[in-house]
Amino acid sequence: MEVIVKDKKIILQSDINIEIPVMQVLWVKFGEKPGEVLIETASGVNIRFEVEPKEREKTKDIIQKEWLKFFKQRHGLKSDN
Repeated sequence: MEVIVKDKKIILQSDINIEIPVMQVLWVKFGEKPGEVLIETASGVNIRFEVEPKEREKTKDIIQKEWLKFFKQRHGLKSDN
């Protein structure tokens, strides 16, 4: 599973693509399995997917960074990037 950020969407790319608008992300956390990542969305959909265990932290950081960037833009706050 590869995580791509494009046009304010988080795209989980594998055999099928799952697109999540960044503004829908409520939280991102780790699952119980070594490479498992969980995303809860504002629409109540929980998405559970697996990446390489060594990529788990990086994947979570990518999603959280994009959400923070969106939040700052939405509320007119100064961005670090």
